[in-house]
Amino acid sequence: MFSEEEWDRWVENHPDGRYVYLSGYRKVIKELFNFPSFSLVKKEKNEIKAVLPLFLLRRLKGEKILISLPFSEYGGPLGEGEIFLGEIKQILKETKAKFLEIHGGVGIKGEISQFKILPLLHYATLNLGKKKLPEILDRVDYSVKKNIRKAWKEKLHIRREREIKKSFYSLYLISHRRLGSPPLPFKFFSLINSYLYPYIRVISIYYHGKIVSSLLGWSVGKSFHITHIASDHHFWNLRGNDLAHIEMIKWALEERKEIFDFGPARYEGQIRYKKKWGVDFHPYKYLYYPREIQVSPPQPEKGIYPYLRNLWKLSVPDFLSPFFGKFVRGHLGI
Repeated sequence: MFSEEEWDRWVENHPDGRYVYLSGYRKVIKELFNFPSFSLVKKEKNEIKAVLPLFLLRRLKGEKILISLPFSEYGGPLGEGEIFLGEIKQILKETKAKFLEIHGGVGIKGEISQFKILPLLHYATLNLGKKKLPEILDRVDYSVKKNIRKAWKEKLHIRREREIKKSFYSLYLISHRRLGSPPLPFKFFSLINSYLYPYIRVISIYYHGKIVSSLLGWSVGKSFHITHIASDHHFWNLRGNDLAHIEMIKWALEERKEIFDFGPARYEGQIRYKKKWGVDFHPYKYLYYPREIQVSPPQPEKGIYPYLRNLWKLSVPDFLSPFFGKFVRGHLGI
């Protein structure tokens, strides 16, 4: 047996631990979507050595699948040499789920030859170590420095916040409309406020009292991880997005973090943006079990997805998008 405090403490001490591994995230998903969950733990001498959180959901066609982790770019086991293959097989059998899908799998250190591995470009990190801000700025592209100077000239106002507010969500909806991506409902973020509030970091940028950009990040253990940048594209010329990123990096340095995680860069636009911050790129992938399963992860720039984005933009009214977004994403787990 294990307690939530013991689980969370272990996740915080693991270098690849992220907010989605914490017990509070499990509560968010279960309360909003009612997905059955499985929290697998390997212990030795009463100490946790590895963990694997799983959720069971039903796809639009009715098939059941396991996911680690839904609505997240990261998932899979955390721990040396333990991938819980026996437990995975048993859960698949008992639940009659078709397969297991692992997002990222960056914490996997054991043998994965029995998994189907689909590379999806990279994820990007800054190694903060014990660096000072000038050392970080030495690595960023000249365009970033130019954009930050412009943002200061525009007299943008920066606000640090510890909760996700309606103002963030309004920008989130604007951004998802522009991208043609189904949004999660506000209740998702409201529950995050309730269950994960110690870890939340938000930078909001205001122009003459109007919010124009907001960056959501997470402070967990030795890492600082950003997940959502939401902005009003009518104000992009003010360079508020770059200002939000540099302010978040400052916050991470103040908290003496070692890793600043920019998250995955899965298509060319993301790669270009993150590259200018002087990041290191690492292989990013989806993993599936059993390996013979015929499946393809969603790739925003390929196949049918560009057409689906345009269809979403044209056919779903703004006021209904959170409702339909919950339905669609609740069946996809992304």
